[in-house]
Amino acid sequence: MSVIKAAGRDLTVGVQLRDYQRQAIEGLHRAWRGEQRGTGSGVAGRAAVVLPTGAGKGHSIDTEVPTPSGIRRWGDLLVGDQIFGADGAPTVVTGVHDRGELPAYRVTMKHGESVLCDGDHLWRVERKGRAARTVSTQWLMRQPLKDRDGWCWSIPVAGAVQHLEAELPVDPYVIGSLIANGGMTHSGTVLTTPDPQVIARIRQTQSVTALKLYAGRTCPAYSLPGLAKITREFGMRCHSSQKRIPEKYLRGSVDQRIALLQGLMVGDGSVRHDHRRSLCYSTTSSGLADDMVQLITSLGGTCSIAKADRSNDGKPIEFGLNILLPVGLSAFDTDRKVAINPPRRTFHPRSAIISIEPAGTMSIRCISVAAPDHLYLVTRAHVVTHNTVIFTHPDLRAPIIGPDGARPRGRMLVLVHRDELATQAVAKLRGIDPSARVGRVQAAWNETDAQIIVASVQTLARSGRRDPIKDVALIVVDEAHHALAPTYLDVLGAFGAFGTPGRPGVPTAGFSATLSRSSEDEHLGDVWQEVVLQRDVLDGIRGGWLVDVKGKQVKLAGLDLRDVKRTGGDYSDGDLGEHLRAADAPDQVAQAYKELAGERQGVVFWPDVETASVGAQALTQAGIPAETVVGSTPTHERGGIYDRTRRGDVQVLSSCMVLTEGFDMPQLSCAVIARPTQSSALYVQMAGRVLRPHHLPVKGFAPKRDALLLDVVGIAGRHKLATIADLSITTKVAQVGEEESLRDAVDAETISETGVCPAAIDVDPVTGHRVVRDIDLFGDRASVWLQTHAGTWFVPCGNWTVFLWPSSVGGLWDVGVTPTRSPGGQASPVVGGLTLDWAMQQAERYARLVTSSTTGGARLDSRAASWRKSGKASDAQLHHARALGLHFDPETARKADVSDAISVAYATRALGG
Repeated sequence: MSVIKAAGRDLTVGVQLRDYQRQAIEGLHRAWRGEQRGTGSGVAGRAAVVLPTGAGKGHSIDTEVPTPSGIRRWGDLLVGDQIFGADGAPTVVTGVHDRGELPAYRVTMKHGESVLCDGDHLWRVERKGRAARTVSTQWLMRQPLKDRDGWCWSIPVAGAVQHLEAELPVDPYVIGSLIANGGMTHSGTVLTTPDPQVIARIRQTQSVTALKLYAGRTCPAYSLPGLAKITREFGMRCHSSQKRIPEKYLRGSVDQRIALLQGLMVGDGSVRHDHRRSLCYSTTSSGLADDMVQLITSLGGTCSIAKADRSNDGKPIEFGLNILLPVGLSAFDTDRKVAINPPRRTFHPRSAIISIEPAGTMSIRCISVAAPDHLYLVTRAHVVTHNTVIFTHPDLRAPIIGPDGARPRGRMLVLVHRDELATQAVAKLRGIDPSARVGRVQAAWNETDAQIIVASVQTLARSGRRDPIKDVALIVVDEAHHALAPTYLDVLGAFGAFGTPGRPGVPTAGFSATLSRSSEDEHLGDVWQEVVLQRDVLDGIRGGWLVDVKGKQVKLAGLDLRDVKRTGGDYSDGDLGEHLRAADAPDQVAQAYKELAGERQGVVFWPDVETASVGAQALTQAGIPAETVVGSTPTHERGGIYDRTRRGDVQVLSSCMVLTEGFDMPQLSCAVIARPTQSSALYVQMAGRVLRPHHLPVKGFAPKRDALLLDVVGIAGRHKLATIADLSITTKVAQVGEEESLRDAVDAETISETGVCPAAIDVDPVTGHRVVRDIDLFGDRASVWLQTHAGTWFVPCGNWTVFLWPSSVGGLWDVGVTPTRSPGGQASPVVGGLTLDWAMQQAERYARLVTSSTTGGARLDSRAASWRKSGKASDAQLHHARALGLHFDPETARKADVSDAISVAYATRALGG
């Protein structure tokens, strides 16, 4: 958790920073103070951070979204469309960003509604007695969702949705009354009600005729002439089990929907028999029950459905709705109903989160909205969720935040290199800090007085657009490897990044996934004085968030790269394309792909549009379905191509560089570098498109366990081409053989140079077993993780042992639970198919639930617990250990060591080894 002072108050940010992210921010602060260069305190600097990962927040493209024009599909939203904010007012979609296939999670609320989103999606949550905070799905999964006081986390309940007044052919109160107690026969429309006030209200808009009471009938009935045609068009002339609320009436104004609700409740609604705060509504129509949920939540209430199966008594299934309305909204409008339904206790509706479960891998899309609090509504139940946040964290701005919450010392300027990235950056900043005034200077936007300004470099290249921006005290450059371009240098200089004689420069941070210090970037040191943190592909492979990668060469005998023109230190795209076509590269690449990657989906990077088009044709003719994606491909066509690829109908995307940045489709496992390059940064960008893990099978293709790079090469002469070895920056490797992976090559070279294997091998002091420990993932956890004698990782939690074991899908993990003191007991699966980091988080979450149910608390054993540092083991501990065959020196045995050894002994017996 991070807390900073802003505008005189605490701003609590619930987005957890990973260790390397925290290190990056701290490194930038030191660089700006001049500490790392030894120039002394108070000297600003220009520092870069190289991270090969990004994060976005979004929902499954099939999520339903309420809009002023009705329910729409999340994947169909476009910039400029209107949806609803948390206050119920319409808000405009300002950005739409596809994130590709990502692990998804189903977040379920107490009343039954659920939302599909990715792990980085943000929620505005509240906990009793604490300030609201913005947290990610991942953060919530690491917390207990329930304690002895009930559900811990709730999200805001939406305000009444502000639809415009609709032109309705029949008053909504009449429609509601007819749905509840109407009889619509072939000859007419009849309403039965004992309330004269109901009829009096209906007579204000509708003619009514009292019908004669027949013998044995006690409830008055009334004819409502002239409604047969309208009710037939609305599908209302049906049996009770088929009743629905006409869609048009669910989109009426607030007053119209309240009238509709009162008409429904006056017939079939009541207060719960225990006189609690909630109301009840009963129906035999499942469709009407769903419509009621949509109606109630659109008015700012909550609604859950309980089903009663009465088929054994020969009766239809009944759906009982439990309703809580906002204070001040009355569901009853007649004296009789009010008399038998006494006033409710005044509780505000609350929507608690009760479960978060993995839901496989799905196409994820995130959006940004113009609402000031960046909250919006999803699903027919109007669930409040958060705007997209991808980029930065408020702690980065600490140097310009005054002491004790004083006003910021100047503005923060964020520079992006493409116009569409400006929208993303605005959304990221607003999402992480709703209190910040974030503006935009680009195209028609000219919000120069904002606290944080996002601008494209192309816009600020014009002095007329940048001159009004004053008091810039911090500069952030996205995609910092572009900073050598003249426009970047001009803009950075204009805002004081380079300083002047006797005056230090404005603190400047650059973020990039591909910043390189190799020959083609030799002048980047003139812009970025130091790199405060660098993580490369190998770090990602070791950390489990990238797959390992192998490489092979496709050698073209007719390709002589010495004859290709060079521009800006690399091969000219147009001339390189001509040489590739002359060397019959498209056909040779197609054959090589068929032989070496026939079971993989992939992408081919060509230097120009013509070669990309010819390449797609050659691949298709070779039996490999391929389509072309270039800069001029219209957005709707591009979306169709991506959808066909995700389904497995397209095997290869043929592109001329347009997919090198911002494209994310993790299921692809082969990249053909048919654009030979000397730029390691460009090579890393191309290779990075296929390094993300993907866990679900795709029709007709092998499961993704690693990635394959096919390098198209020719005679290069003295110019060295970038290769797979350039993916490892922090740990250099001379070359990677065609039969070994990048990780294997680096490990082998490390062993040959140092004689030490990179994996840390420990020896258990009690058993003497050799155990390979992943120090970064397990040793740094706050909770205690231990290993059985066979090397199985587990969390000790009393009567149960929660453990990890390899999934059937390579590289993934499952979580299981078994009784602690039952040797060889039955292990039960909890969840499976997770990356190691996620599996650990799920195991800890389940362990908390187990300890909560058995001890009344939800705490796991912490490495920092005081008892673990309190010295010698007790006699009772030593006696317990001896009973298990464990022997310690009573004079030197530490309490924590004996406790862990006992846990290991039990877990080893329980898991059979």
